[in-house]
Amino acid sequence: MLDPIFLYFIYKEAKRLALEKGYSAARWIIHAFMAWFFGEMLGVAIVLSYFPEQTLTMVIIGLSMAYLSYLILKRYWATLPYNPEDHD
Repeated sequence: MLDPIFLYFIYKEAKRLALEKGYSAARWIIHAFMAWFFGEMLGVAIVLSYFPEQTLTMVIIGLSMAYLSYLILKRYWATLPYNPEDHD
């Protein structure tokens, strides 16, 4: 249930950064969602393979991995140039 709340704030941040740098906001929001989703699934898979009956651990690690993947993506976005001439 925490995912929609986190994703709302992440989408707002992705949109703000995309518009600030001159990129497509929709594209960055999709990238943010994909990073969040695959990060969370990776965290859940890791916990399921080592601790299959630890539900709370699975939720905590899944959310942590999802947020970590977003931070990595955000770090990548910070390296992109401002106002690119051909950004698509």
